[in-house]
Amino acid sequence: MVHGEQAVDVLVGFVRSVHLRRALSAVDPSPKLNFWRVIFGHCTDMAAIEWCKLFGSDDAQYQPVHWKNLISPAQHDNFRTDLLVALDKTQSEWLDYRVAVKLYRDTHAAHRDIRPHSAKRYPDYTPALEAAYFYWDRLLPLAPPDFIFPEDLRIYSTEFEAQAKEVAEIAMRATAQISEKVS
Repeated sequence: MVHGEQAVDVLVGFVRSVHLRRALSAVDPSPKLNFWRVIFGHCTDMAAIEWCKLFGSDDAQYQPVHWKNLISPAQHDNFRTDLLVALDKTQSEWLDYRVAVKLYRDTHAAHRDIRPHSAKRYPDYTPALEAAYFYWDRLLPLAPPDFIFPEDLRIYSTEFEAQAKEVAEIAMRATAQISEKVS
């Protein structure tokens, strides 16, 4: 379960990035300090990078945590079908969404592509979160009994975001009187 444990780390990192970004945005959607803007951007970019490890390229050598490399090949069709049902998406809609997140990663987060393209500046991570929760639920039965992990990633995410918002409120208040000096 070595790669499964790594997948758990990637899944948790992904949901933390999305929920931290959401918590910060809930407190101040347009912060004046570059300090906060950088953190917003890094959360958004890291979410795309982490999610693509799980749902992007399925190269077994370079992406061992991709779902196809951890779920039994005999279960691939069931996984795909159940994922689409969980997301309420058609295969075509899912592929379009996956391409859009990957395009954002390729043109904004992991690389910088200055050519004209159709990548949105920031992806909507709601379907990505649902896909991550789905993967989590399929991954946990494969974990060894002594493996420590949150049993429900949705509950963990909600609790993480609530705490992150609490911290963000204090931190943003603490920096409210600082004027941006570097533009």
